[in-house]
Amino acid sequence: MESGSWMLPGDSGRIAGIKGRMLPDPAALPSRLLRTLVLTLLAAMAWASAEGAEARNFGTIPVGTTSPALCVTFLFTTEGTLGSKPAVVTQGIPDLDFKLAEGGTLGAGFRCHPGQSGTVKVTFTPQHPGPRYGAVNLADASGNLMATVCLQGAGSGPQVAFLPGVATRIGSGFCVPIGVAVDAGGNVFLADTYNNRVVKATPSGGTYTQTTAVSGSFRPVAIALDGGGNLYIYDTAGDDYDGRILKETLSEGRYTETIVASRCGQRGAMAVDADGNLCVADTDHGKVVKYTLANGAYTRTELASGFADPNAIAVDASGNLYVVNQFTKGPPDNWRFADRVVKLTPSRGTYTLSTVADGLIDDGAEGPGGIAVDGIGQPLQGDFQTNDVVALPLLLVGLLHLDGVK
Repeated sequence: MESGSWMLPGDSGRIAGIKGRMLPDPAALPSRLLRTLVLTLLAAMAWASAEGAEARNFGTIPVGTTSPALCVTFLFTTEGTLGSKPAVVTQGIPDLDFKLAEGGTLGAGFRCHPGQSGTVKVTFTPQHPGPRYGAVNLADASGNLMATVCLQGAGSGPQVAFLPGVATRIGSGFCVPIGVAVDAGGNVFLADTYNNRVVKATPSGGTYTQTTAVSGSFRPVAIALDGGGNLYIYDTAGDDYDGRILKETLSEGRYTETIVASRCGQRGAMAVDADGNLCVADTDHGKVVKYTLANGAYTRTELASGFADPNAIAVDASGNLYVVNQFTKGPPDNWRFADRVVKLTPSRGTYTLSTVADGLIDDGAEGPGGIAVDGIGQPLQGDFQTNDVVALPLLLVGLLHLDGVK
């Protein structure tokens, strides 16, 4: 496996905060010895991985039911002051599925020192069935993000499928809108490629209000969202094989841009797992890679190679990856469509590859072009040729005809 790292600009001097664990509040422990042991453990965790730790998992909760409060403990490595109370968000939306509960020690004006810990208590009330992702964010007085811890949970309840679907026009004025992502509140983010922007379409009264989330010198072809509402942009504005991955970090309604990786090729797709790791289908290089954030740096790990044209990727709540391999290369170096969906299953630090679906269309025709995972963990694959969305594996058969809506 290949690995490397890219440093984030502007991280030095921030309050690195840091590793969140569901541990007892040190101040509530009965003895000084126990408090010392917990703080020592927290210190070891913080130095081991400042960000990108495993998500705090609430497990499966019935829709509309509130879980017991869980305690997330932060350890600080530098001095600073919290500018506001901790923000608990569900894909950037405050007080939706994950909510701030009473009893934590962190709040506005909290002065932190190296080695000091603080706690935030959180509850989970799933609004819909399936996996739900969130985060606890700490910000300073200027609104700069100081620390973040991912949250994860799942809602249990019936899911109803309505066929056929009804097409609703979300917006207009786009120039090749290629990438799309949807947050927990139903807001739609669109990569407006040749207008060099990402558009947010907010539902309201049966229609959508269109605003520009971020814009710049980038040319976005794919986007993804994490539990904190941060945007990831696959930028192809550079020369051939000089694509970049940008991160737009959301804090108090503002985005701050940093570079996750460069020289990624001109085509790719992205998905974010429950732990906040960025999983990328590197189309031009035929690889699937993961970028993990720790101590202000992203580490690149190659998960699998040998793909001919991996053009779409999705991740489920268990960390399984689903990759669309649209082409395959056959002798003598002629390309044909493979119409294959490959599953990468994590196991003890490695991934096992298996084929979920193959032979979906006739050879030489347009093949799978997109993939997503529904609330029960079933992958859904989009087909360019038939304009269908197919449930994979076909245990529950259902086709949703897409009528060319732009």
